[in-house]
Amino acid sequence: MRQLHMFWGQVRGALHRLMRQTKPMGRPLTTSILILATVAQFGCASLPVLTPPPGEAVLKVAVTSGRFAPTFDTVMGPAKGASGGALKGAVMGLGGLIFAPFTVPLGLVIGATMAEPSAKIEERETAAREIVTAQRIQENIRDRVVAVGRAKTPHAFIALANRGPSTISERPDYRPLSQEGIQTVLEVVADRVKLHGNMIRLDPALQMVMFVNWRLVRTADNAEIYSASLPYIDFQNRGVWTLARWVNDPEIFRSELDRAYTGIAEMIVRLAFVQPESK
Repeated sequence: MRQLHMFWGQVRGALHRLMRQTKPMGRPLTTSILILATVAQFGCASLPVLTPPPGEAVLKVAVTSGRFAPTFDTVMGPAKGASGGALKGAVMGLGGLIFAPFTVPLGLVIGATMAEPSAKIEERETAAREIVTAQRIQENIRDRVVAVGRAKTPHAFIALANRGPSTISERPDYRPLSQEGIQTVLEVVADRVKLHGNMIRLDPALQMVMFVNWRLVRTADNAEIYSASLPYIDFQNRGVWTLARWVNDPEIFRSELDRAYTGIAEMIVRLAFVQPESK
């Protein structure tokens, strides 16, 4: 517990120093990258150094992905109908505690009156889910990891289709790959994608969040070398688009997912294969 406290103390100090040194327009992106990096680094403190086997010039790494679509949810999104609007209106009314006896009832009325019908919001949520499902997220993350691995390391990265888990809990047998000269499997699986809003807006801007699980597996005996979860949050575009805008302009989804692919791929490759010399 003491080490954890010291770790986050160092993180807060580094963030504070960087925020003072960074130009205002660059702060959101820099902060998002730092948060992603510190979460991953803390989770991977005991990650082993991976090297080619004796007699081999490079490590052969097969990259697999999930054979299922990640779940999709809208969290604290637009108020649904009069009841949802009344609830959000009441929460907004609590902002001024002194005047709460007046602002909460007023918020209830305004929220119930101004909220869009539940059917319309649910229709947009369904459209968003369909857009996300059509993006081939698992395959795109796998291919981005392969591209980044080839560019950033001397190892041989190979994309393997239809070899990853078909459910979030499945642990495939990768031992047959050892007969093909592949020593390690990097399994990268997108678990969840969310559009996250807040409780103090009837129609809040939504931020995309993605959760990815990844594992390193030794093919000789199918032993798990390491596993971790990686949350990706892009603070650069926090609070920009409402659900209606996300749905009406599918290019927003494609752009934000593409940014996530790169951020996740670069972080995993760096942590697993481009470690500091001190390690």
